[in-house]
Amino acid sequence: MKKYIYENEIPPFLDQDVFNIFFMPYYSQMPLRFNTYPIYFDSPLLSDHTSDPLIVHFVGWEKPWKDIKVNKYTKMWTSLRDSLEA
Repeated sequence: MKKYIYENEIPPFLDQDVFNIFFMPYYSQMPLRFNTYPIYFDSPLLSDHTSDPLIVHFVGWEKPWKDIKVNKYTKMWTSLRDSLEA
């Protein structure tokens, strides 16, 4: 890894990039429904993959736990959170 960083520029996402580089030989792509993003929900091209996601990855600054209405799953997230706090 040190050799890679020495020979290339510092990866922009630091730890995530290091994991990606290190584990690249063991990579296997999973279906999109296992790690979908809110920005995909409005895409007609991806609707088959995002209509019933198993994991929603809230990337960026907008998070449902910050009381920001991110997408159609914000209400579900809030309901699950409330049920765990009860």
